[in-house]
Amino acid sequence: MASHKDHFSINRAGERVVITLVDETLTPREEVEALFRHLNEILNMTPKPDLVISFKNVTHVASVFLGNLVKFHNQVQQRKGKLALADVNEQVLEIFKLTRIDDRLTIE
Repeated sequence: MASHKDHFSINRAGERVVITLVDETLTPREEVEALFRHLNEILNMTPKPDLVISFKNVTHVASVFLGNLVKFHNQVQQRKGKLALADVNEQVLEIFKLTRIDDRLTIE
């Protein structure tokens, strides 16, 4: 397992890469942008990505996170990959529903 400045951890399950978000809130713009820079590095190292982002620790997300998530999902799709969201609590799921992110991404 790799950890990146305690903001997320990475585990591999075969070809699948599971990224577990550690922070409860994903709100400061600088931290969100740094997170997605790291996620893009992972994406660039994976020819046909099969990624899962676990939200098991997350209780709040900001709009800057949502915009970056949609952009990241589009990049994964361009590479013919898969991106799923897992362990989403009710509060965050409600935000995903209000913004219709749940229509675009797989939520496990």
